[in-house]
Amino acid sequence: MTSVSDGTRPKAAGEHGIASLLRANPSAYPVPQPHGTAAGIPSIGGQTERPPLPTTGRGRGGKPTGGLTIRVSAGAGTGHTPLSAFDAALRDAGVADFNLVRLSSIIPPGSTVIDVHGRHQLTGGHGDLLYCVYAAAYAYAPGESAWAGVGWSLDRSGTGAGLFVEHDAATRSDLEWALAASLDDLSTRRDRAYAPAGSVLAAATCTTTPACAVVIASYRREGW
Repeated sequence: MTSVSDGTRPKAAGEHGIASLLRANPSAYPVPQPHGTAAGIPSIGGQTERPPLPTTGRGRGGKPTGGLTIRVSAGAGTGHTPLSAFDAALRDAGVADFNLVRLSSIIPPGSTVIDVHGRHQLTGGHGDLLYCVYAAAYAYAPGESAWAGVGWSLDRSGTGAGLFVEHDAATRSDLEWALAASLDDLSTRRDRAYAPAGSVLAAATCTTTPACAVVIASYRREGW
């Protein structure tokens, strides 16, 4: 399942790099087809309601797992500087008041991954540590768009173990290709059999000030 947060969808014109290769030879660079775009997604202009959307808590053919719940949310924002745009995007994603501790993308056994609105992200005290995987993308010039995304695969046997990958790109097609290619590489190098399980994408477009798109997967929070 792919869900997308895009207040203003980037135009197709001006796509480049992998996207042009996709048009020339689509079979050489397979792009995963979204199973639907989530309604009521957050945007740069403000947030709208979206209930928590469970995306996967099991391997294919496996039983639901218990243990760690990893919440994946998306956000977009603008600011006078890229740093303040990043903060605005984190606020949209529901995690602005945490200190982020970035992890290297391995999903522990017994985990469940769910796609949530920012309002349903983990809660905690101001300045708490948040162990997470995230992607951030920036647009600097008026009319420029940026895409960020996190994708994941899960153990087919249903253990809940899995892999995250995170990328940023100038176009949706470039981003989807990169997520799929990285997941394929990471999955084939390991002994387990993994299956693609989901992805969350976010987009931001610069109008007059820098814009940022963020997707974050939060594992757990910890106080000092």
